[in-house]
Amino acid sequence: MFELGTVLKATTGRTISGCIPPHDNLGILDYARLLGIGGASTQSYGIAIDSTGNIYIAGITNGNLGGQTFTGATGGANNNLFLSRYDSQGNRLWTRLLGASAADTEALAVTTDSAGGIYLTGKTTGSIGGQAAPAGTGMFTAKYDLNGNLLWTRVITSIVGYYATSYGIGADALGNIYSGGFTNNTFDSHPLITGGAADSYVVKYDSNGNELTSWVFGGPANVYGFGFAANSFGNIHATGYTQGNLFGQTFIGSSPNKNFFLVKFDTNGNQLWTQLLGSVSAGTEAYGYGITVDAFGNIYTAGNANVSIGGQVYSGGGLTYYDLLVTKYDPNGNLLWVRMLGTPGGNVKGNSITVDFLGNVYATGFTSASLDGQPFSGGTYDLFVVKYDANGNKKWTKLLGAGANTNATGISVDFPGNVYGTGYTSASLLGQPYSGGTDDSFLIKYE
Repeated sequence: MFELGTVLKATTGRTISGCIPPHDNLGILDYARLLGIGGASTQSYGIAIDSTGNIYIAGITNGNLGGQTFTGATGGANNNLFLSRYDSQGNRLWTRLLGASAADTEALAVTTDSAGGIYLTGKTTGSIGGQAAPAGTGMFTAKYDLNGNLLWTRVITSIVGYYATSYGIGADALGNIYSGGFTNNTFDSHPLITGGAADSYVVKYDSNGNELTSWVFGGPANVYGFGFAANSFGNIHATGYTQGNLFGQTFIGSSPNKNFFLVKFDTNGNQLWTQLLGSVSAGTEAYGYGITVDAFGNIYTAGNANVSIGGQVYSGGGLTYYDLLVTKYDPNGNLLWVRMLGTPGGNVKGNSITVDFLGNVYATGFTSASLDGQPFSGGTYDLFVVKYDANGNKKWTKLLGAGANTNATGISVDFPGNVYGTGYTSASLLGQPYSGGTDDSFLIKYE
């Protein structure tokens, strides 16, 4: 069992905290908050909650934001990362930017530890936090304190024309930090394993930024890792998609099909087990993007597929559209259930997932049409949040849009059971004024 205060982290991050008994979330929308600036784009990609209920969202901007000055020329193709802290009522407490002139720096995931540290990961092409600029695109990990002070930054470089990009970050109970993503060249002295264009990797740091270990995993074809979660014992779970065999598991179908994968490692990078999901039907695809772990070690993923998986019926039609794909595995890699949710002739794609302390599961992403009886706003995309109980029974579905493009990229839950989502929108949302830029980031809360 986990004790109160133990860190349990995923791509979207959450922390056991407080003594208020958790409640059953009814999906009542409490508030929305927008953050952006005219003439620029601001997009949030990750969300985490600390042990006292503060919420952190992280992403990218190409303009001055929240009273912070952008590094470089605003409104262009290059980005600074941003990190914003909110209280549980949606009051923004501070915002920080980090970047380099004429370079691109993007925060793609955020997590917290039990000691108040906030950690970001993503990619950069410039010199940030005193680290040398990579020749190509390098992955970074950065730590901030509760007041938004940058404590350290670490960059693992790549050579010209190649990249390493981290999409997930997690923390274990000892404060070790794990950052994961994928690369198309030698990574941290580890050569590519794959015969394709990409392998996935994990880097482990202590809380002071000392690198403890790293590893690369792949197969005879591409392996793209998007979601990474650590449990309190330091086991690492990775999800994404592969185009070939992986760790002794036989690829389902043949190229150019894509299989969902879930891999569990111990804290030193030894593979414990691997599972694949897919179809032998030509042109079918299954992806994992979001991942989280509950207090019992069960693993949950969110992604999408264009084919029936695990006894679930695909709704989209043809190979052009995708349904949400949600899975639950036990700690030993046994598949407990699969759920799919879609709409005929539309896309429903899952980006992130979290689980509350009653065992309820929440997945989020975007839809291009009405979903599960919920009306569509008429724009390009609406965000959705869907709730399942621990056995996979669907409890409710909610849509939120603005007749424009509204995409949810991250979701997290606090101990009382309040659910928070983040992403970006191109119009006013729930009465919150839009900045007039390309996109604004948002924070929403459901009770």
